[in-house]
Amino acid sequence: MKIKTFNKILVLGGRGFIGKHLITELKKTNSTILNPKKKELNLQSKKLIIQYLKKTKPTIIINLVSSTDFLENKKNEKLNHYKNTYLTSVNLADCIDNSYTKLAIFFGSIEEYGDCKLPKKENSKFNPTSVYGNSKRDAYFKVVNKFKKKNVNYLWLRPSLVFGDGDNKNRFLGYIIHQIKNKKKIIIKPGNQIRDYLFVDDLIKITVFFIKNSNKRFNFSLNISSKNFVNLNEVPKRINKFLKKPLKITILKNKIQSNKMQDNLKLKKILPKFKFTSFQLGLKKTLLREKIIFKI
Repeated sequence: MKIKTFNKILVLGGRGFIGKHLITELKKTNSTILNPKKKELNLQSKKLIIQYLKKTKPTIIINLVSSTDFLENKKNEKLNHYKNTYLTSVNLADCIDNSYTKLAIFFGSIEEYGDCKLPKKENSKFNPTSVYGNSKRDAYFKVVNKFKKKNVNYLWLRPSLVFGDGDNKNRFLGYIIHQIKNKKKIIIKPGNQIRDYLFVDDLIKITVFFIKNSNKRFNFSLNISSKNFVNLNEVPKRINKFLKKPLKITILKNKIQSNKMQDNLKLKKILPKFKFTSFQLGLKKTLLREKIIFKI
């Protein structure tokens, strides 16, 4: 995908699942991609952020940083997300200078909505049910307030459940793939959960669209949802359809029900011709890239 040249694009969290895919796409451009390690830029220190931004002067800043330890010790969970999900975003927003940065894209989460009424719209009343969701919601309000005061052009993107190759092994599909590749026993407890799956390639294409149009004023939050509603109980069966030798997966009973669905009408108005990848095709591409299957 060709996009026009930018001076510098700073990707924070570029070594994570989504970040790696985004950087791979951005490297196809003539832009300078900045992807600092934590020791190069610690977002828990405003002083270090200011020094780094003044030195590099990024044109576009993309923030994917948050805690990805989904199985953390409950005793430290609140502090963990305060430091790595909330504080990192708020500190960065406080230090961005709109004299050289023309667009800041921050990634939120569907977890911000929690148990609010369905479908979950950008103007829905938040009711987070997790520490992670609370941290993202609190960061959203703080960050947006700072950007409005400083006249920073921003986007706060809330993707639904992103999947693809390189996924976090602590997440549902990432765990299954990790176990398959390492020839380990697969035990899952999904319950009757319906999730809104979003193929990572689609998220990257949409993000690149906004980067291409960074001269426009945005200043809003946006749900990124493909409306691929999948019951987690059905995922192992779908994987088995692609394999010559079906997997032996133990599914434990779980009464938990969860319907994590987002409204995407706002996105459709912005990108009316965008075609999302179906879950089945995205799953096939994921298994091929992970070399679990080689052809169909």
